[in-house]
Amino acid sequence: MDIRIAASALVMIGLVACSRSTAPPVTAAASVGIEKTFFVAAERKPCTGVGPMECLQVREAADRPWQYFYSEIEGFTFEPGFDYELRVREEKVANPPADGSSLRWTLVRVVSKQAVASAPTP
Repeated sequence: MDIRIAASALVMIGLVACSRSTAPPVTAAASVGIEKTFFVAAERKPCTGVGPMECLQVREAADRPWQYFYSEIEGFTFEPGFDYELRVREEKVANPPADGSSLRWTLVRVVSKQAVASAPTP
């Protein structure tokens, strides 16, 4: 009888040990990416990625310098002459192409769209 109890206890310990995962749990935030604020300038600038192209000018804070943005923001249609504040979702791409980004950006919402006053012509 004592042997059967000891054997049953060992089997239960083995089953419990096998059912535990050492991998960290996947949270909802990890699976949907993170949200960021992007400020987008009113005009694209010539830049060189895989080849010559026109890049958005983006910064993540109003007091930061503009940087070329070599990708596109899915769901966002850029109109020259407007400054934008956007909320975007940044997600990792599982198997990015060799010439592509390992990140994907998707528009969550347009926070603001402001017409830029053009300089008066002399």
